[in-house]
Order: sequence, then structure tokens, then C-alpha cells
Amino acid sequence: MSFEFPEEKFPIPKLVWHGAAGPARAMPFDFNRESRLILQAEVDGRVSTLLMDSGMEVSAISRDLFSRLHRKSAGTLPIYDRGALQETQLVQGVDVSLPMVSIRGMTVAVMDMDLLCSMIGLRIDGVLGREIFEAAFVDIDFPQRQIAFAPAGAAFHSVAAATTPLRRFKAGRGRIIAVLLESGPPVELEFDLGSANPLVLQSSYWKPNGLHLDRRLSNSLVGGANGIRETGLISMKEVSFAGFTLTGVDALLEQPTPGFDHRLGHGTIGMPILSKFRIGADYTNNVLHVSSPSKTGAIPIPRNRTGLRVLQQNQYLRVLLVARDSPAAKENWQPGDLIRLVNGRPIDDVYWSSGFWRWGEADAGTEVCLTMENGGIRYLILGDYY
Repeated sequence: MSFEFPEEKFPIPKLVWHGAAGPARAMPFDFNRESRLILQAEVDGRVSTLLMDSGMEVSAISRDLFSRLHRKSAGTLPIYDRGALQETQLVQGVDVSLPMVSIRGMTVAVMDMDLLCSMIGLRIDGVLGREIFEAAFVDIDFPQRQIAFAPAGAAFHSVAAATTPLRRFKAGRGRIIAVLLESGPPVELEFDLGSANPLVLQSSYWKPNGLHLDRRLSNSLVGGANGIRETGLISMKEVSFAGFTLTGVDALLEQPTPGFDHRLGHGTIGMPILSKFRIGADYTNNVLHVSSPSKTGAIPIPRNRTGLRVLQQNQYLRVLLVARDSPAAKENWQPGDLIRLVNGRPIDDVYWSSGFWRWGEADAGTEVCLTMENGGIRYLILGDYY
């Protein structure tokens, strides 16, 4: 999603540091599906669950929270989602409070977040976007599940941290970093803590560079607050940034959007990669600090070996897509199929938070028993298909 807005409408917010420990104090975060960073905060004094997303141009609250806050709209804002023009309401003077800092006087968008909540299996009240990154140093220790904020430009305290430049994105307030994809030249990708995908590449990059040629190609889905769309899917043997190398990395290939690709850059680098590290985002000095608990060697990235892309619907998993040439496609799975049990375990309220959802990432050759809505049993043998 992209916003068109005058900068003066969205100034960098004022931060008020509080608490005895001051800005050095860290707070825990929930790591939904190991791809969504969830914070507990107060929005105008109301306890709220927020998703943190460095790729969001402006922070947003749900329509439900907007109603509960009894706030008035301050006008509308045009937004572009894959080329479609829509409008969203704005609310001014919103305060967000975290244990160590309050973010005062924010202008936020009002959005329908029902689809996003369904996708991540969690009810959220809003999205904390780029404003906090512009205003503070953000230190996220993914291995320890801790986050801390400090005054902009503060030093990063992790030992042996590597650094890589964070350059301002030409369209909007985001930041991009240089990434090596296999043996190709560096490509600049948006630093996106809101992306649940390792890499998302725009057609203006992957097509002329032939990334879809001479390798197995399948398909997948990518989505957010405003919908889900189909993409291509390949596997990159190696991906490197800040001196670290990751192997077996999924790359989603976006389809062309006439007249809009220039706004999107070359693509994004997301949570499955970034969450392998402790990172310090310093927008003031245009640098990203990166350290890893792994001293040596390449870092493998888990992958889905079923070919099923699913969405939780009450006590079922609804199949949204069956990937081409996948184990599921070979067993004639269809969109709309409903899964009730996985290896005898129900699809319950803790399915996503328990880590059980990773059953589809087991080793190739693993057999999984799936119980369908009608009580029928289906077996699926996991395998690599792209």
C-alpha cells in the first residue's frame, strides 16, 4: 500500500520518555507466526494491540477502535493499493503510549483491518508505522523477543554488529537496503517489518533480470489489509545483506501493474529474513545495525512443502490456493477445501501462536494426516516443488 500525502500533514511526532529506566528499558513483544511483531500499548488511554510495520507510510487504527475512541474525522487521504485509488479517513492528535515512551499528537489513518486479522489469526487494533522509526532509534532483538526505543541517533549496543546503509525510498518515507540475490549485482529492497514474506520482487526487476528462467516456478499469495493477490514463486539459493548469507529463500514475483510499478521500487525484504537477527534501525543516521546469534555459516530459511496456502476460518483451515506442481496439486486438492484436524490436532484459538502451524515446513518425505470438514481423512507427503 502507498499513500500520497503532504509531509506537513504528517510531521515527525513528539516523543516523551518516561519511567525510571528511561529509554534504555526494553519490552517483550509477541511474534505472531514468527512474521508479525505485535506490541501491547495504549491508544488515547485504551489498551490496544498494535502490529509494528516499518513499511506503513502512516500509522493506522481499526474502524472499531476509531468508533470506541469517539474521535472525529479530520478529513480523508487518497491511498493507492496496486493502482486502485481509494480514500481513508484521518484522525489527528492521537497519543500512543508504550512502557518507555509516549508518541504524542500523531495523525493516523482509519482502516478496515478485518481481513488482516483473519490472515494473522489475531485481533489487532492498529498498525504502528514509520513515524516511530523516523522519531527514535528502534532496537529489535528478535532472538530474545525484546524491543527497545532510544532517542534518534543513539548508539547500538550489540557487540560485533555489522552495518548496512538505509537509504530513503524515493516515493514516500520508507528506507531501502542493498541485498545480493545469488550471483547478481546488489538490488535495493525496501526494509519492511510488515511483510510476512522473505522477498517480494516487482516485475520491473525480476523480468528483465530473468529470475523466472531456468528454474522451477510455482505460485503463491501475498496480501495485507486491503486484499490478497496471486504471485509467482521461486527459491533463491543464496541471499546476502550486511555480510550475512541466508539459503533456500522464497522470492515472490509480483505481476505487472501498468503505470504503478515505478512507485514500488524493486521489492521488499521482510520478516522471515530480518527476524533471524538483532537489528537496530537508525533512520537519523541512515544505517541499519545487524547482529546474529549464529557465529558462522549460512542461515537456512524454512519453507512450505505442502503447496497449500490457507486462512483460518473459525475452527477450520480454508484452502485459498493450491500451488502448481506441489504435493497438494498432485493429490487434487482444491481451493475451498476445509481442514479440521492436522495429525489429530484441532485448529483452535492457539493454532498460530503455538507454533503448530509449522507442520507444513517439516522435512521432505514427511507424511501428514489431515482430517477434512466431513470427517474424511487425507494424507499428504511433503516435498520440495520449486
